[in-house]
Amino acid sequence: MSCYPHTRLFQTQKHAIAITGPHSTVLNAVTGSTLHSTASADHPEREGAEKSGPVRCAALDTSGAHLVTACDDKKLKVWAVDGLRLLSSRELPKKATDLAFVQNGDILVADKFGDVFRYPLQHTPPPPPLPGNPEPKQEEEGHAKDVLASHENPSGGELVLGHASVLTRVLLAPHGDYVLTADRDEHIRVSWYPEGYTIESYCLGHTKYVSAIHIPSFAPSLLLSGGGDPMLKVWDWLSGAHVRDIPILDAVLPFIVVRPPPRVRGGDGEAKQGKRGKQRNRKGKQKAGEQEHASETATPEPAQSVGAQEKEDEPVLVVRNISSFESEGGRFVVFNVVGATALFVLPWTEGDAARSIAYFDFKKPVIDFSVSHDQKLWVLLDVNWTPKDSTEALNTDTRFVRVLSLSKGTLVEDSSTPLLEALNTQVTVPATPDALKALDLYSDLASLPKNVSGEDNEGDAPTKRELGRQKHKDALAKKLTGGHGQEEEEEEGGEDGSEAGDGEGKRKIEGAASGREAKKAKVVEGEDVDMAEDS
Repeated sequence: MSCYPHTRLFQTQKHAIAITGPHSTVLNAVTGSTLHSTASADHPEREGAEKSGPVRCAALDTSGAHLVTACDDKKLKVWAVDGLRLLSSRELPKKATDLAFVQNGDILVADKFGDVFRYPLQHTPPPPPLPGNPEPKQEEEGHAKDVLASHENPSGGELVLGHASVLTRVLLAPHGDYVLTADRDEHIRVSWYPEGYTIESYCLGHTKYVSAIHIPSFAPSLLLSGGGDPMLKVWDWLSGAHVRDIPILDAVLPFIVVRPPPRVRGGDGEAKQGKRGKQRNRKGKQKAGEQEHASETATPEPAQSVGAQEKEDEPVLVVRNISSFESEGGRFVVFNVVGATALFVLPWTEGDAARSIAYFDFKKPVIDFSVSHDQKLWVLLDVNWTPKDSTEALNTDTRFVRVLSLSKGTLVEDSSTPLLEALNTQVTVPATPDALKALDLYSDLASLPKNVSGEDNEGDAPTKRELGRQKHKDALAKKLTGGHGQEEEEEEGGEDGSEAGDGEGKRKIEGAASGREAKKAKVVEGEDVDMAEDS
């Protein structure tokens, strides 16, 4: 029987945590021995994990003590790494797209509706209503509903900020004073934290979705971003200034082997079907169980028109992950692309000097990677993938994880270690063809690009849903904050040469100046590169 591939890997000096389908496993980082796993027959959360479905998002706090996961059941689960104990489970209003820990332990959740909510690490569920005393309505108790949120939050999450489009990434700046968010509509926003309604800057210049952002530890004033554009972009994120581009398309295109299915793209990537369509899907699942899993394509959806279908042989670029590391006295950027069989590394250089992109081809799609504390690259592979109608010899390598390091500027494979051996032979979770199909490793290839059909309009005009979201958020933000939500428009007006708003708006911006300078001082302190002053 086939097994789930590992989709995330976290490492500390003491532990390694592998995410495998719906399960999580904690291993000894040195010996590779399995300490705890939700896949174990005696683990109390085994059944619950399997019911929740595959883990879509996960994050580990800086201390390595807490793991947070989110699955298709829209539950935010917090685990103690020691013992892999489930500490809390909270219902989310929408499916999560990314998770991040704040320095104080709070959890940030970005979702498909474009909002970022903050949840405390320790969760205290509300007491149940007394018998015969129904739970009072919030309006009767005088509690104001969080009107800034685009949807109700059943677990009391606190809204930090909101976009008018699906969020793809949320990232805390190194000192924790800013939160950076990226969305499907080419936007990167830099907001204050925790005062998310105050927008510091925008990094504007992408023409397609942004799916990965990263701040290098050796250049904390700079941001790397990538998505559907044929280059990575470098920004001075505090000012929003574009620094340079790093072309990548020619280097990665030959290795993109997974193609999106012919389907209508639109909305937030979730299928829109009526009752009849759902019934047809239930019947189709029975047939799908009889077929061999082909992870070469993402889960198809019924097309609404022939003209809206995507050509199956047309590759789609989606940057999955960007990171950085230091080795052999040099600094490097590493990234992978959804559906590509190679991992890519390029030297970090100042200015617009030409950069040669090195790669290591695994002959299997790279799902994700992580950089360990000793600057080695741990690469997770989709070993269940098989090429379609290929004349090449079938790659029978079944190793889920492989490790690379840099030697004289070349990527080389490291010898096996006890941890690597355990990840490839002991941490295995059997999966049926239907379960592998539900994993949907390549859904971003279909859900992120826009199409002229469905909810998406031609060109760069916002969709009706996005306009509705933004109108709702702007109106309620103005009502609740008394103008704080307008600061974005006021600052943009000033940049265009128009008036920055009324006198009250100007006073608010001026009143925030001292706080802004204090935050900037933290970013500037200890940097290796000079930061452009905010104009």
